[in-house]
Amino acid sequence: QDITEQKLRENSLREIGDNLIKLQKVAGVGSWKYDAVKNKLYCTDELLSIYGFDRTEVASYEDAVRLIHPEDQGKVQNAMDWLMLGRSCSAELRIISKDGTVKHVEGNAEPIFNEDGEVTGVFGTAQDITEKKILLESLEKSYKSLIEAERIARMGSWEIDLVNRKVVFCSGEVLKMYGIPKEMNRKKRSVV
Repeated sequence: QDITEQKLRENSLREIGDNLIKLQKVAGVGSWKYDAVKNKLYCTDELLSIYGFDRTEVASYEDAVRLIHPEDQGKVQNAMDWLMLGRSCSAELRIISKDGTVKHVEGNAEPIFNEDGEVTGVFGTAQDITEKKILLESLEKSYKSLIEAERIARMGSWEIDLVNRKVVFCSGEVLKMYGIPKEMNRKKRSVV
């Protein structure tokens, strides 16, 4: 019996699988599948790398929930309830790695349906957004410091697009100095 076509298909599938593994590593996105019927959790190597655990430590839904920061475990349960109703969801939460490090993760998930339209599982992704979160918090802190410094010094800042002759931004202190309502700051105004 000629099995050439079958072997070509197997090789093609293997190559696709290898490429997906490489793609997840490059993107820093891990994926997982939860079989609700068997209460089994299947994770890619990239997901386990993000969480800092090995495959033997994360095999069920309960195992995965234990990795979530206690204050965020309710979010996970709400998301799972939502998914089991057949709806997609996204969540940002904190996880606790084996070494005690807290990481911020953004997750997206979709329900898996059987041929009768019943939810039998969930497929999801997770991405470590810790560095992005730290950067955003740092920028927010710097911005608040700038606002406070302007308030104390009774100074303001602004930005003008000279090409289009429009005011792009005015700080709250500039608006206050000129008696301009804050809502006006959202509209780009022409410069005379």
